[in-house]
Amino acid sequence: MHPIAVQINSLGKLRDRIAEIAALEAEGELTGRILRLTIETELRQKGTTKTDAEKEAKADGRYLAHERTQIQLAYDRAVLEADAESERFGIELQLALMQREMAVVA
Repeated sequence: MHPIAVQINSLGKLRDRIAEIAALEAEGELTGRILRLTIETELRQKGTTKTDAEKEAKADGRYLAHERTQIQLAYDRAVLEADAESERFGIELQLALMQREMAVVA
C-alpha cells in the first residue's frame, strides 16, 4: 500500500473516532441534564427549596463525577482533532512533493 494511502486510512480512522466521541459528548450532555434534574427532584422531595435544590444538585458528587467524564471526553476529542489535523497536513505535504516530482520529470 502506498504511504499516502496509509495516511489517508489513518486520517479516516481518526475522524471516525472523533465522531464517536462527539456522539458520546452529546449523549452525555443529555444524561447530565437528566441526572441533575433527578438529583434536584430527590432534594425537593426531602423538602429542599427549588433554589437550594438547584445549587446542591450542581455540587452533588454524582453530577460532578459525570461532569469530569464530560471534560475528559472533550479533552480526548481535542487531542484526536489535533492528531487528525497533523495527519492531514502530512498528506498535503506528500501530495505537494509528488506534484513537484512530477513537474520536475515533465
